[in-house]
Amino acid sequence: DTLLTALGDEQPAIRRHAIRLSEPLLGRSAQISDAVLKHAEESDPTIRLQLAYSLGEWNEEAAALALAKIAIASQNDPYIIAAVMSSLNKENVGPVLAAVMGGSRKQPPPERLVERLLAVATALGDNDAMVKAVSTITQAKDGKFAAWQFTALAGMLDVTARRKQSLDQKLDDKLRGQIVELFQAARGAVATGRGDDKGAQARRLAAISLLGRGPDSQTQDLDRLAALLTPQESADVQAAAAQTLGKLSAKQVPELLLAGWQSHTPALRSQILDSLMAREGSILSLLDAIEKGNVPASQIDARRRQQLLTDVSAKVRTQAEKVLAGAVDANRAKIIEQYKPALTVNGDKEKGKAVFAKRCANCHRLENVGHLVGSDLSAMTNRALDVYLIAILDPNRAVEDRYLDYAALTGDGKTVSGILVSETGNSITLAQPEGKQLQILRSELEQLKSTGKSLMPEGVEKDITVEEMGHLLAYLRGSGPPPKQFPGNKPEVVRPFVDGSIRLLAMNARIYGPTIVFEEQYRNLGWWSSVEDHAAWNLEVDEPGEYRVQLDYASADGASGDSYIISIAGQTVGGKVPSTGNWDTYKSLTAGTVKLAKGPAELLIRSDGPVKSALMDLRGVRLLPVGK
Repeated sequence: DTLLTALGDEQPAIRRHAIRLSEPLLGRSAQISDAVLKHAEESDPTIRLQLAYSLGEWNEEAAALALAKIAIASQNDPYIIAAVMSSLNKENVGPVLAAVMGGSRKQPPPERLVERLLAVATALGDNDAMVKAVSTITQAKDGKFAAWQFTALAGMLDVTARRKQSLDQKLDDKLRGQIVELFQAARGAVATGRGDDKGAQARRLAAISLLGRGPDSQTQDLDRLAALLTPQESADVQAAAAQTLGKLSAKQVPELLLAGWQSHTPALRSQILDSLMAREGSILSLLDAIEKGNVPASQIDARRRQQLLTDVSAKVRTQAEKVLAGAVDANRAKIIEQYKPALTVNGDKEKGKAVFAKRCANCHRLENVGHLVGSDLSAMTNRALDVYLIAILDPNRAVEDRYLDYAALTGDGKTVSGILVSETGNSITLAQPEGKQLQILRSELEQLKSTGKSLMPEGVEKDITVEEMGHLLAYLRGSGPPPKQFPGNKPEVVRPFVDGSIRLLAMNARIYGPTIVFEEQYRNLGWWSSVEDHAAWNLEVDEPGEYRVQLDYASADGASGDSYIISIAGQTVGGKVPSTGNWDTYKSLTAGTVKLAKGPAELLIRSDGPVKSALMDLRGVRLLPVGK
């Protein structure tokens, strides 16, 4: 009685807890069961989430139908779908799948949801659910098949292939015949789907995903797919054909994908390369084509060069080193030295924007251009130029864990790589260039291993000249907000004193960030309270050598203890800020030593993590020659 009252309470939180507490009575009390099922119609997502969890405790058809209803209504909510998947078991996965696929024929079942349910059914070994799904998918209406039926069967074939199972072995002769009819209809849709009819175009794209995967005519289907990789076909058709070919294991697939290389668009070439680099055999075919000159080595970008040179297969690495000899110079320091003139050239911001769009936008986003896969450059536009240069040319010098490249080997023998962006109980998600995200079920994951390197590859110098680098650096620096302006603050290039020391006073700094200010009365940087606050100086070094870095600072007892970091000439020093007693007492603090070459340089100081109160009051930074 208490639960029945709570299940009807006006407060969602009360109803949610009542559903959870009702789990032991589901299927045992008709009143409780009926009252709980009514909540499948609720719009409150917290109620649907709890119900999706709780229905896994009840293996009856009514519960399965409710799970299917929740899944369809919430197919774009990853949390509720995860809850539905966690409630599936061998007893209820079949009814849930049947309910999802048994909707209105005018409204096709959600493809992604069906594919996930099929994956779970296969993993649980529910052959009956698979057979019923095939029966639903392969039933023609008025002698015709809809686009969703092509894609649904293709999804089933993907699932069984990943788990190294044969769909054909699960079926009787009647269903095998229906599958043959569906494949024949798909070939017809591919042949006749040209034109402006959007419905016919959709059927054609869906049908392409089936070619070459049927019980017969596989060689002919390969030829049909290869014939679609021409400029006369739309980009969508070419992409669909390349994607389907990439899933096939026939020996002639690499040759078919590479045959029209010179006429393929850059986007299609990129897709073909990704398909070829998924298996050892096709990778070797690609390297053979490069060696023969059919695919120019210059068209293998730095990211893929790195992937080939660090492949798990020794055979691939050996061949790649031979074919791509000199593609990546291991001496990063030498390369950086060669590109240092880019630090002092008068770069053109607009030309740099074009370089960014061409060379960097696959993984970075700035001023609404590109894809946010790697680090967010909008928060880094005021970094020192040499920091940018090192990050571009030597990305593995100090890569953050969240940007490490991971290689995943799946059960069907494919290798994919990307940044590990999320994990759930049953899947991982890798982020790849161009904003692509790939979800892999843990049950299909053979191996997951970090390469120990950044997703951003070495060897970018093969694609960018020194002049282009100068333009790119100008764009990266110029895309952020300008320095803040304060009375008494006059940023300028700081030159050494007669004793060789370089004194970087607060009055000569460029000041950035939401809270930091220049206090004219005390000639210091104060109110340093945000992680975005930082200061930078341009300086000139006359005598190369080792310099001790000292801060002239103040910090009160209650505010001390935050961490700071100083960057200069590709080196970093720093530590925690000790108390000086109060904000009026200034002391010297040695941060460390750095080696500086003769010429222009830039020093930047910021917090190294959150600021609990105020980082410090800073009157300046001194660079003192060691040994003088």
